This record gives sequence, C-alpha cells and structure tokens, in this order.
Amino acid sequence: MKSIKHLFLAVLLVFGLVGCSSGQSSSGSSTGSDTGNAPAAAEAEHFVGFSAMTFGDNWMVNTDAKLKEICDAKGFKYTAMGAEGVAATQVNQIENMVTQGCDIILITPLDIDALHDTIKAASEKGVTCVYIGDPYAGEDPFCICLNVDQREFGSQAAKAAAEWIDATYPDAADGSVEVAVFQNSSNDAFVLRADGLHDVEKFTKKAKIVETYDLVGQSNANAMCQEYTDQLLMKHPDVKAIVSHSSDFGNAIDEVIMRTASVDPTTMGIFADDWLQAAADAVKSSKDGGSAFRAFIDSGEAAQAFMEAALGELEMNDQKQAMMKLYTFTADNIDEAYALHK
Repeated sequence: MKSIKHLFLAVLLVFGLVGCSSGQSSSGSSTGSDTGNAPAAAEAEHFVGFSAMTFGDNWMVNTDAKLKEICDAKGFKYTAMGAEGVAATQVNQIENMVTQGCDIILITPLDIDALHDTIKAASEKGVTCVYIGDPYAGEDPFCICLNVDQREFGSQAAKAAAEWIDATYPDAADGSVEVAVFQNSSNDAFVLRADGLHDVEKFTKKAKIVETYDLVGQSNANAMCQEYTDQLLMKHPDVKAIVSHSSDFGNAIDEVIMRTASVDPTTMGIFADDWLQAAADAVKSSKDGGSAFRAFIDSGEAAQAFMEAALGELEMNDQKQAMMKLYTFTADNIDEAYALHK
C-alpha cells in the first residue's frame, strides 16, 4: 500500500505544493469553512466536499479556503473535513460526505489504496470523486485523478530559457550560449521533468548544455544548489542560462549570482518550475536588474484545477487523468501569477 510518505507527499513535491505546518488543527473533523450543516439553497447545483489529509498544513488550509470561495461564487454548497493523518478517519469522512449528499468529493489522500473501495462505492452512487495522484492501475477508471505532465513541466522551463536566449543574444552563433541544468531525479516523475529541462537545446540552436547537476538524495538541496553554482561559475564563467527543477533551487542559484561580484546579473537568466512567492518577487525585480531569475512555470491554483476537473472542464485521458494547466510567468506578466495565487 502507498503510504502518506510514499504517495501524497511525493505528489505534493511534484506539484511544488508542500507547505509548512500552520499549527492549526480541525480535530479530525472540519475547518471553519465547513458549511455542510447549513441548509442547502434550493438552487444549489452541486454539494462539494473536500477531504483533506490534514488541516495542520498551510497548503491544505489555503486550498480549503479557495475551494469555499469558488463554491460560494458558483452558489454550490460546500463542506470540508480533515483526517489529521489517520487513513481510517478519511475513509469515514468520505462516507459521511456521501451520506450528507455530496455529489462532488475532492480528496488529498493519505493512502489511496485504503480509499479504493470507499471512492469506488461513492462513484457507483453517482458521486464525482477527484483526487491528486496517479490512476488506479489495472482496472476501468471510476474516478478522476489530477496531476501534472512532468515532462512538459520541465520542457516549458527549457522553452522559456530558449526564448530568453534568442531575445537576449540574437547574434550568438549556434552552440555558443552556455547553459547549465539543475535537476532532481529522485523519483520517476522528476526524471521526466529533468528530461524536459534538457529540451533547451531543442528549442534554440544557440544553446549548449555544459553542466548538469543532480540534487537527488541531498538533505539540504538548496545549500547544495549554491555550492554547485559556485562551482559552475568557476568552471564556466561565461555561462548565461540555468534551467532548474524548482523555484526553490532557482532562488538559491539566484542568491549566488547576485552576490558574485564577477557576474553581471543582467547577462544571466534562471528558469525554473513551480510557484513560489519569493520566486515571483525575484522575477519581478529582474526587470530592473535586481535578480537573474527570469521566469518560472506554474501549474496554477490546485483548488481551481480540482473544480475544473470535477466539472469536466479539464481534458482527460482514457484513464480519467486530468492534467493541470501550465503557465509561464515572466517579469512582463508576473502580476497575473500573484492574482492566480492570492
């Protein structure tokens, strides 16, 4: 069975969505946004339930708040329950949501295998269930799983780097613009993302990858990113672009670029995946030379993607797997990123 550590936390890392503990608890039941006990308005088209693995995490709390906001705007009834790390509690809560009349249940699973029968039973009663993760293997799909196309995630960062290279160095000869890749091959999904990062040479002939650093197995990957960046600048002082696995890595790299006196940050470009407030701030400041962080690829607001998947507004494959949309944010459209995550 897939445990909390081996399934959902890995998926959160894939999305770049792991938050810090908020210290708040819902006592294993519900958050303040729970409207499940309120009478449903006669015109309510849907009753949406959010089953969270825990409300002791800021990302879960924020997703709950955003889901409630979306449901309120659409006139849908809404309830939320947090299992607080207990898989059996999550099973019971989903069953309770079905009993209460939820016709849409959105799930961040503690143990997707433990939830199999519960989700299948709910689906057979006409409930649309959506969870973050991978499809159940070896059987006809009975629920929707939400995920990100990891290779495309990395490839879009490479494309942003290539476009910047072409615009910044229009007269550069083929293979003359040195590029470094900072990847993390710690799981199959991240290997796909790493493959995509290397597409920079495909998107522009000017680019040449001169170094690849893999942060797999590093207990303090950000610190290692900075060490690798120092090494990179010593070995390849003419490097101009760095494509990175995550915005966390990108920020760490940017710190080294900005503190290295021999480097002109206006000639450098860092490109990464995942939303991060600090990364957005860095990208915004790059326009005035305050950073070398030029762009990041964002999978958007998870709550919005949850609802789009449940309402059939996201394209799905034959396994009912819905892929989150990808957005490229630069200094020119960074305000859109802030708006997306407000």
